[in-house]
Amino acid sequence: MFRLFGQRKGENKMSQTMILSTIFEVSAIILFIIGLLNERAIIEFEDRLALAVAKRIKKHIRRKMLKKRAAEQRKLRAVPSYSDKRVYRRTA
Repeated sequence: MFRLFGQRKGENKMSQTMILSTIFEVSAIILFIIGLLNERAIIEFEDRLALAVAKRIKKHIRRKMLKKRAAEQRKLRAVPSYSDKRVYRRTA
């Protein structure tokens, strides 16, 4: 027969990479259209997600600070000071 766009006989099959890239492109376009239609809900979700991440980071920083403070207090307790020595008084 005739060659279509310079193809030779037996070269009319799509490669797997071409098929996968086409599927990804089509799904990206579909997701983009869905995103445009549901923009308000997506913005609300992003705001909630950002707030949750900020809270999580704040908790992590606070927990890390408390651990550090507790370790410093343990270190201070390990070193004897004058207030740690027991003073025995005579009872009359």
